[in-house]
Formats: sequence, C-alpha cells, structure tokens
Amino acid sequence: MTPERAMAGVAAELFDCVLVNLAVLADLHHGPGAHRALGGPLRFRPRRVDGLPTVEPTTSHRLDAARTHLGVAAEELPGDTDLTDDPRGVLYVLADAHELPWVPYYQRQHMEHSFLVHVDNGVPVVLDAYHNDTPWGAARPVRLPLPVDALRGLAVRVFRTWPREPSGPSPDRVLAANAEHFRSAETRAAVESYTLAYRHHPDQLAAVTALALETWLLARSHALHARWLDDHRPEGAARAAEDARRWSDLAERAYIALRRLQRGRQAPPGLHDRLAELLRADTTGSLWEAQWTSTASKSS
Repeated sequence: MTPERAMAGVAAELFDCVLVNLAVLADLHHGPGAHRALGGPLRFRPRRVDGLPTVEPTTSHRLDAARTHLGVAAEELPGDTDLTDDPRGVLYVLADAHELPWVPYYQRQHMEHSFLVHVDNGVPVVLDAYHNDTPWGAARPVRLPLPVDALRGLAVRVFRTWPREPSGPSPDRVLAANAEHFRSAETRAAVESYTLAYRHHPDQLAAVTALALETWLLARSHALHARWLDDHRPEGAARAAEDARRWSDLAERAYIALRRLQRGRQAPPGLHDRLAELLRADTTGSLWEAQWTSTASKSS
C-alpha cells in the first residue's frame, strides 16, 4: 500500500491535526481500518493549561497511544534532518500551522500541526490528512509536491516511524477499563470541576473560545469510539453513535456562542448546562450499558 492510498482510507474527520497522520501510518503499516483501534479507549482526564482545564492530550501522550494501540513507533531525529533526501521512508513531522501554506491557519494562528513527507521519484511530497472546517476555510486531505526550498525551515520536530505489533488490551479489557474509569469517583469529580471552571470563568469570551475546541475534541473522540465499537461490539455502536451526535451538536452550539460573543452579543443560554449534562451522562453508565452486556455475555 502506498502512503497516498493509506491516507484515502482513513476516517480523517475523526482525528485532530496531530493524530490524523499517525492514523495514516497505522493503515500504511497494518492495513485498512487499523487507525480505528485508537477509538477503543475513552477517557476524561482534563489537565490545566492557561487557567482552564483541557481534554486535549499532550503530543507525548498521542505518540504513546499510537505506539500502543496503532502499532506505530516513532523516534525523534536531529533538528537538522533533511526532509527531502531521507532513505528511511515516510517521516512524521510536527510544525507550526502558522507557517504551513496548505492549511487555513497559515499566517493566521499558531498551533502544532502534523504532516508526512516521503520522496516519490526524487520529488519530496507532503501528505496531510487533516479534515476540518475552520473560520478561515476548509482543511481537507492534501498531497502536495513541494520544492526543496519550500520544505526547509517548516519542521519543528521530525520523527522516523516504523511498524510494531500493537500491544493494547483486548476489546473486552478495553471496555472494562472504560467502564471502570467513567464510574470512578475521580472521574466524576473531574467532571464537576471541569464544568464549574468553564461556567464561572471571569472572561467568558476566553472560556467559550476554549470550549469550542473542547467540545470539538470530545465529539471526535466519541465518534471514533462508536466507529471502533462497530468493528468489535456492533450491538453497542448505535447508542455510542447517538452520544457522539449529541456531542457534535454541542460543539456546533459552542461555535455559535463564540461567534456571538466575538460580535459583542450575548451567548445563547444553556451551553454550560448541556455540557454538564453530557459529561454526567458519560459517568452514569448509560453509555456503557450495551457494551457491558455484550462483554459479560461473551465472557460467560
């Protein structure tokens, strides 16, 4: 399989801009659909960044997840690695989206972004599977031959990647761990702390700006989980897909609220209430009911 064919088969709309190209590598190394393995584990572990909690994982966590669940190992190379003449196959690159001319964030927003580079018949080619609708236009998967000079200076971190056997637990163990996590007192406390932080933040424009990203990430993680369930526990996939749709609706509401605040208007009511409702639903067991039943029946 070529990197281009692998990229075409990935459900790119379910991943953020750092994970999506690791998903491409998973399918490249292990075959079509391998990328969906990342949807098995579902967690709510916010961390504090600039005063507000975020569910966005660190790059280190993403790379660890790719190694464990996707079977993609990565080794960081020296900063002066030549992206245009490397015999080691497909390179995974992290850079500042502000400097990447093929994404809508170019010259508009600083954020970490990934892409792949491989040499095809002597020509360096960028592959980027990112799929998202941004305030500045649509980002869609691209294959972009670039002149050597255009690639130099774009990379911040470069990784050699190679396939390895995924070491993640079995589907039964994944589901049991998910259920244990969401039923725990620690997760329930994290949910309450998270919702209160956004509800009572003194700068609601800043809070809703962050919440627009948060709900987008949560919607994607739930949608990817539903896709994974369709592979392993199809009897639970429909319920999970409905939960993902509710998260997607909330992400849309958060974006509308943000646009209103940016125009100096009041945000529509109910955004924080709906956030709390969906997060608490994850901890009540309703999300896991069909999955628990399935796991128990298969184990008996």
